[in-house]
Amino acid sequence: MIPKPIIPSAAWTGLRRPLLVALVLGCGMSLMDARVLTLRLALPTAFWWTYVPMVEILALFAACPAARRAPSWPRIVDRYFMGHWPTLLWVMALAGCLAFIPPITVLSWQQRISVPFDSALLVIAWSAYIDFQFFRRGLKQSAWHAARDLLVQRAIAWTVGLTIFVGGAGYQTLAVRLGL
Repeated sequence: MIPKPIIPSAAWTGLRRPLLVALVLGCGMSLMDARVLTLRLALPTAFWWTYVPMVEILALFAACPAARRAPSWPRIVDRYFMGHWPTLLWVMALAGCLAFIPPITVLSWQQRISVPFDSALLVIAWSAYIDFQFFRRGLKQSAWHAARDLLVQRAIAWTVGLTIFVGGAGYQTLAVRLGL
């Protein structure tokens, strides 16, 4: 008798790539912070970074009527997250560099500090193009609808994601500046 899988195959299809995104983010943050990659550091960090794919999935659902009408929502999520590879490569490259370069050296790079930011802009543009093609070809939308859904999805995901990420520190910074 063949045992039943723990996670049904349709659910696994929709979860595998978002979980990979969270795992790569967790491993990257572990490397950047501790300069070492261990399960003890990477798994809890990956767990905390699961908010990124969750926010993206919710934003995709909210922004794109064509995705909501698709017969297989897990397949849509899986195909959408296939376009995350430029971002994941960038996170791994940045984490790898920062893991092997002493922090004092990184802090002395005032003139070259723009390299990670400039490369991030390139990755954001590349990722936007891939996502546009997902909306255009994958969901068979017109260029106008694909661009609209991409902008709405990004606006929702980035606003909510940055609010979660910066919210606590932003509140503390604002409180200190206001003397609270």
